[in-house]
Parts: sequence; structure tokens; C-alpha cells
Amino acid sequence: MILNQEDNPSRLDDPAVLQSVWQNVSFRFEAATDQHAAVSHELDTLLNDGPVEFSPDQLWTLLRAVKVQGQMLDLYTKDVSFA
Repeated sequence: MILNQEDNPSRLDDPAVLQSVWQNVSFRFEAATDQHAAVSHELDTLLNDGPVEFSPDQLWTLLRAVKVQGQMLDLYTKDVSFA
């Protein structure tokens, strides 16, 4: 993930640059992980609601799940999106 955030990997030889990039990746990973856990809980709750006739709240839960999954995938690619 660190290498995906730096266009010039040789810059990571500088301890200050490496520390900065590591902190950025760590922060983004923690935020995405927290969001993923929250959405996973929401999805579990949604699945336990019984037969599904999607309400607007349930649709928003599904859309948030897709968005959070996209954020997790962005951490592993060079194409970062903050949507």
C-alpha cells in the first residue's frame, strides 16, 4: 500500500518521506477498516430483518457498503478516489 501511494519509490529511502507516507496510508487504512466494520454490522442487521422489501434505509445501507468496499479496494491500487 505504501508503494502504491508514492510515484517515485526511491523517495522512500528518505526516512521522513517514508514516515509521512506510512502515516497517510495508516490513517486511510484505519478509517476504511472502521467504516468496513460498521457497514458489515449494518449488513448483518439487514440480513436478519427477514424477508426483504427494500426500504429507503436498507438501500442506503447497501449503497454505503458498496462505497466502503470501493474505498478498501482503493487502498490497494494507485487510483485513489475520495468519493
